[in-house]
Amino acid sequence: MLAFAAILIGPLFDKAGIRSTRVCWAICQALGAALLGSARPDAPLVHLLLPAMLMYATGANCVLLSNMAVADLFGKKKSAVITLMVGAWDSSSAVFLMLKILYKDVGIPFNVICYLLAGASMLSLIPTFFLFPNKSFKEELSTAENSTTAKKRTGPKSKQLTLWETVKSRLFLS
Repeated sequence: MLAFAAILIGPLFDKAGIRSTRVCWAICQALGAALLGSARPDAPLVHLLLPAMLMYATGANCVLLSNMAVADLFGKKKSAVITLMVGAWDSSSAVFLMLKILYKDVGIPFNVICYLLAGASMLSLIPTFFLFPNKSFKEELSTAENSTTAKKRTGPKSKQLTLWETVKSRLFLS
C-alpha cells in the first residue's frame, strides 16, 4: 500500500507542495475512517469496507511521506530524524490495541471510535496550516539563507530534480 501511495503522492508533492499534499491526504484519511465507521456487516453498507480501508491506509501513508520533509530542517541529522519518525509511526499499532480494548472491554461502539479517528485526522490540519510552508522546507530554507547572507556564491548552482525528471534521467533509463 505504501508503494501505491508513494506513486500518487510524488507528482502531487512536486506540483502542489507540502501543504496541499497534507490537506489532500488528511481529508482522504478522515473520509476513510468515516466510511469505515459507516460500514456494518448486517447492513447493505458492507461494500464500503474495502474503499474505506484503502482510503484510510493510503491517506495515512501519504501523510507519513509528507512528514518526512520535516527532516530537511535538520541538515546532517536528516536520516536520524526520518528514522525517529518512521519508528514513531510504526509504534502506532499500540494505538489500535488500545482502541480494541476500548471496543471489546469498555464497550464503546466501533462507529464512534472510527468517527473519533476521522476527527483526529482533521486535527492534523491545524499544524499543517500554521507550521508547514506552501511548497517545501528546502525552498523556505534557501530563501531565508539568501536573504540573511550578503555574500554571493560562486560556481554553478545545483538544481534539485523533480520526480518526473528523475524518472526520465539516465539512471532509470539505462
